[in-house]
This record gives sequence, structure tokens and C-alpha cells, in this order.
Amino acid sequence: MSYFEGMKRLPGVPVGRAAYSDRMAYIGAELSRLVYEPFTPDASLTDILKELGKAKNDTERKELLGAWSNHLQSANCQLADGIRTILRENHFEPIAFYDRSETQAFLARMDEGAGRKVLTLCFRGTEMNPWDIAANLKFTLEPSGDQGRVHAGFKQAFEYIRGDLERDLDRHPDHPLYSFGHSLGGALALICTRELNARGHGATYVYGAPRTGDRLYFSSVKTPIYRLEIGGDPVPMVPFGYGFNGLLALLKLIPINGTLQIARWLQSRFLGYYHTGFRVFIKHAANRPDSHKIGFRNMRVDQSVNIFWRINCIWRAWLGSFPNFKQIASFHSIKLYSDMLQAHMFRRNLDQLLDAADGALEPPRATAQPQPERETELEGV
Repeated sequence: MSYFEGMKRLPGVPVGRAAYSDRMAYIGAELSRLVYEPFTPDASLTDILKELGKAKNDTERKELLGAWSNHLQSANCQLADGIRTILRENHFEPIAFYDRSETQAFLARMDEGAGRKVLTLCFRGTEMNPWDIAANLKFTLEPSGDQGRVHAGFKQAFEYIRGDLERDLDRHPDHPLYSFGHSLGGALALICTRELNARGHGATYVYGAPRTGDRLYFSSVKTPIYRLEIGGDPVPMVPFGYGFNGLLALLKLIPINGTLQIARWLQSRFLGYYHTGFRVFIKHAANRPDSHKIGFRNMRVDQSVNIFWRINCIWRAWLGSFPNFKQIASFHSIKLYSDMLQAHMFRRNLDQLLDAADGALEPPRATAQPQPERETELEGV
């Protein structure tokens, strides 16, 4: 599997720039895709689950889990050679990786050129394992001192590696920090920014991230945060935000004993989720090339989104999936985010791209995600 193909055709990174960058958005998407690769091929979750299934009793199971945990935390557990090679081939120097319970991330140093270095921290998103599922389901808002409330499961997942992260970041105090993550990884990147880099240099890019805390929790953050969202991706819509107010109001009106108390309990535990940072909305489009052979010709990326246009884009993307509503899940794919952001980056730097290619662009590679069959009806939207 190849990574950073866009940077090979359009080299260079935004030097010393914390404002939103098309190139950095693409680089972050590729890092967020790369972090899903296995860190420890000799201690994969699949193999451990098989061994646990063969265990005869709880004692054996505890011994297996203990040995696996010790290995993951030992100096002998390193990044897989494939990840290390990919990072180094693309001007990243691996510094550290973290693999504790449901939380995985890696820290690397990126060379901007002319001796300038920045840190890139990327968190892995949700995988179909019990730990990630449990973290997602713990969606009550818990107090964070006197500084607002945060998603209980996401905060717990971050705390697993907080100490190691602080230690490694303290070793590079002069390097700006760029944090990235997709899905659950995006939520962890947001919490990390709030906890460890609230007033730092650099920026945070998250892709298809859910709501993570309330307004007060993020009120002290000055580091730029960019939330990228493909129209049709359902994950950024949960947990419900202040729109939950309407449902609670209806619940209070139900003339049954206990509904008022239930509504107040729900309000105290779940009401207040808030999206922080700058939204970067991506209108979904089929992967069809334009006259320059760049894919997704009808896509659009907008940072100043009219709410009615955004809702229209989301509903049309969902209706275009009818009757295969399972396809809605494909809008959440980090590969789709990366492919669309690469196409947008190419268009925004078309002159440089044409010069590098002498006017001859290769046809875009088709995304692995299925596309709505009714897309042709929606192209003019």
C-alpha cells in the first residue's frame, strides 16, 4: 500500500504556517491513514485473541494479557519496519510510538527544509475491538476540574498515554506540534491539544471526528484547530449537541412519573457537547476526473459553510446511497478523506503541478470507496 503519492507529484510543505493549509490537511490525512497500520506485527491483537480462546481458565488468560501488555510497553516493541520506512522515505523521522489498551499513536519529526523541524503527532481511530468500542460508548460528559466537561471514554483513552507523551514532547520544546487523527483518533487529538498544547505553536487537523467536550472545556485553546468533514459522514454528528435540548423538552412534557427526573439526569450527563475549531466542509462527489485528469471534479471545500447548503449536501449524499444505506459508512473512510484532499490540493496548486508534470497529468487512481449510482443526477448541486 502506498502513501503520500500527492507529495511526490507536488513536493514541499507549508513552511512555518499554522493557518489552514491544503497541503498540511492532505499530509495529516495520510498520516491518519498510516497510523492504522500495525505497530507490533509480532504481537497482533488477532493472535492474542486466538491464544485467549485456547486458554483453559482465567489464570492463563490473565498471564497472556499480562505478557502482551509488558511486551507493548517494553523497549523491544518497536514500530513495524513498514511504517518506519514509509515515514523516513517521506522526510519524517520516527521519534516514539504509543500502544496502550485502546490508544495508539506515533510521534515523528517532519523536515520542512532549511533546517526547520516540526513535530507530527497522529492518533489511531476506531477499530473493531472491544477497547475502542467501549471508549466510544462511554459518552457521558465528565467534569475536567473547573474547566468544563469532556467525553469520559475519550479522556480515559488519552490518559493511558498522557505521561509518555508529555515526557517526549518536553524533549523538543522548540518544535511546533501538529496533531492529527481520524474518528476516535481525531477526538484524542483534540483532547491532546487542549491538555498539552492549548497555547502552542503548530495546529491540529482532525478528520470525521465526533464531538468531544463542551464549550468551556475548549475555551482556553488558542492553537488553531481544523475539523474536516465530508458531507454525509455521520460521525461528526454525534454525540448530539445542543439539539438534544428539544428531545429533553419533549420528555419533560410526557405525563408519566419519573420522566422529569430522567430528563434532568440526561441533561446533566449528556447535554452540552460542542464542536470546537474551524469547520472545513467537503462536499462529496463521485471520483470523476476534470479536464486536467484530477479526480472528484464536482467536489467543493469550504470553510464558511451556509448551514442550509451543508444540510442539503448531507441529505443528497445520503439519498444518493439509496437503497444501499450501508454505503453511508463509506463517507467516514480516511482513504476517501485523503483522496479528496489530494485532489483539492492539486487544483489549488495547479500551475506548480503542471510545471512539474510538463503539462501531462496521470489519470487519478479511483478511490476504493463505492460511489452513489445516482451521482450523475446530483452533479449540478
